[in-house]
Amino acid sequence: MNVRNSLKTQYKEININDYVNIIVIEMEKINIDELLKILPKLIRENDTVKGAIISALSGVVATHEDVIQLTRAMNERFQKVDERFEAMQRTMEERFQKVDERFEAMQRTMEERFQKV
Repeated sequence: MNVRNSLKTQYKEININDYVNIIVIEMEKINIDELLKILPKLIRENDTVKGAIISALSGVVATHEDVIQLTRAMNERFQKVDERFEAMQRTMEERFQKVDERFEAMQRTMEERFQKV
């Protein structure tokens, strides 16, 4: 058994029937936070990584708990997006209100001038 260490991840190379090499990653050695930081860039820039992820996920079936957790996470994200849109809408309403006030003031001024004429 040949063991290599790289970036806190331990790989074990196992020869099976001298034809197949399987690389097993010991999950407790992976720095998940570091992986989450680099994974989006790897997916965007490397088609091999993207294909490997798609292949790995094609056999994965979500459990009921996975779906519940995903639903909660998405609800939180949508809630944050809703809050940003509501804040933006309040800002826009304030701006439109100020514009309306300016137009009303301008109209009053114009009416006063027309009455003088």
